[in-house]
Amino acid sequence: MTSTNLSVAETASAEVPAEFVCSERFSNSFWSNDERCISVLMHKLKSAKQTCADILNMVSMRAAMEDELGKKMSKLARSGLGTEEVGATKDALRAMRHELDANAKAHIELAKQLRAEIEKPLATFISDQRLKRRAQTSIIQKTEGDRNALRSQARKLQDKRRGDTKKVGDLELQVNGLQGTGDPKLRAKLERAQAQQKSTESEY
Repeated sequence: MTSTNLSVAETASAEVPAEFVCSERFSNSFWSNDERCISVLMHKLKSAKQTCADILNMVSMRAAMEDELGKKMSKLARSGLGTEEVGATKDALRAMRHELDANAKAHIELAKQLRAEIEKPLATFISDQRLKRRAQTSIIQKTEGDRNALRSQARKLQDKRRGDTKKVGDLELQVNGLQGTGDPKLRAKLERAQAQQKSTESEY
């Protein structure tokens, strides 16, 4: 007979159909054409935060339930059940109290383990993640703001570049025309426009 003791990861992999397993790397698939990456990432961080909070709440409630049940069972174990009996009946009731006491200790110990091994480390993890999330969120928001500012500046320079190009073109037509031939003022104006166009082109 084959062993059925599979890990959680192995069980999850066995239950997921092959067609639903994504083989693409996250790092290569994250940036989308519609630039939803920031909203996707922020939503993921928010979802992870809520998931951790839900798990912490569940573990805390479970530990409280185990602790309460253990204390109630311990109280039952200390009752005077069977003290008035003799013989086999007294022995049976004494064994029942011992069993109750053992179960009570097991529940109380489980509550301690839940708090020490899951609740406390998870609370520390959530606290650490909160600090890291705030730091990364600030970086993301600053980066997004800088990117938007650069885009706005690029659009303005693009408009200015088009305007300078049109102005130079119009002046060249005038200089090369009959009316502009030999006009020093018009040529100086063209040279200034060409210099401005070159400066805008370099900045763009």
